[in-house]
Amino acid sequence: GGSMFPHLKNFNLKQWIEDNRANWGQRRTIWEDSDFIAFVTRGPNSRKDFHIDPGDEIFYQLEGDLNLHFINSQGKLEVALIQAGEMFLLPADVPHSPRRGDGSWTLVVERKRRPDEVDR
Repeated sequence: GGSMFPHLKNFNLKQWIEDNRANWGQRRTIWEDSDFIAFVTRGPNSRKDFHIDPGDEIFYQLEGDLNLHFINSQGKLEVALIQAGEMFLLPADVPHSPRRGDGSWTLVVERKRRPDEVDR
């Protein structure tokens, strides 16, 4: 565990992305040694399955679009189109499948799992 950046110190997220864009991979974690995990993930992604997180998730779309597929409380499939500059709060226990195209960059903040919790 640990953090890419220390607590109690700001950093320029956009500059960090620019500095590392060429060798990014799929995901880079910013913080994970607090009550929250923050990471930036990019597209394209090939994952199409749905998963369920035990805590709320915040999505902030930095660049491009995110198609967030989710199952609503009536059991129906919905797709939230989240565009650059937009945020979305996904409540806990909602089945979802984030789908990103090429050029999609998303900041995700979620509560760290408690010892008795797992993603489903």
